[in-house]
Amino acid sequence: MSTAEKRLAKIKEAKKYLEARKKAEAKKSKESHKKHGRKSQKPDDTVKPETKVNMTDSESRIQKTSKGYIQGYNAQAVATEDQIVIACDVVNEANDIHQLKPMLEQAQQNLSEIDVYAKTVLADAGYCSDDNLEYLESKDEINALVSTRKEQEMRKAESGSKNIRHRSDRYKAMDRNLQNPVSRYIYGFRKRIIEPVFGQMKHCQGFPGFLLRGLEKVKNEFTLWCSAHNILKLYRYGDRKTAI
Repeated sequence: MSTAEKRLAKIKEAKKYLEARKKAEAKKSKESHKKHGRKSQKPDDTVKPETKVNMTDSESRIQKTSKGYIQGYNAQAVATEDQIVIACDVVNEANDIHQLKPMLEQAQQNLSEIDVYAKTVLADAGYCSDDNLEYLESKDEINALVSTRKEQEMRKAESGSKNIRHRSDRYKAMDRNLQNPVSRYIYGFRKRIIEPVFGQMKHCQGFPGFLLRGLEKVKNEFTLWCSAHNILKLYRYGDRKTAI
């Protein structure tokens, strides 16, 4: 065997040794990881109902907010284009899914007192479910636009996203509707209608959060805040008929 051949054989032998050692170290590391505990899992954001207990207010529940979790209630409101609250309620459910129907019915009932009825309904993804979409389909007189996804996904306009592809035909139909430029423009009014209502109560009128305890008392407290908000709005509008 020539010198070059011997050298090549040694290189191959060294390479084979390094690959074998690398596999052995990887196997050892994997076994060591298994011994130290379970494989990490994605954290679960849900809170079990039986853990929702408060020593000072047994009717309050844990609510998820943009700043984390708080012990409290879920305030609901329906407003007109002029930010006049026409329906309000407080629930202790963290999810908004079950609130669309009762809030819409309350709003229609209140508007009927002045012979006015809602023709367009805008709601975010928290209210989107098969039951709610089916309910809105039964309301022929209402043009409903309910977001099928979160705001960041809406901005990307990903009509083929995985979250939509595996959902029902009602979801897909609403999603296609929201991809229409006119529908997207109309839906854009939602944020400038309802979001300022809560913002004005908190930051302009000094609403610190609920001061009372118990669901019934908190409902009355929030109704009072909404009434004060409406009075202030109507005062600022003056004689403008657009407030109605």
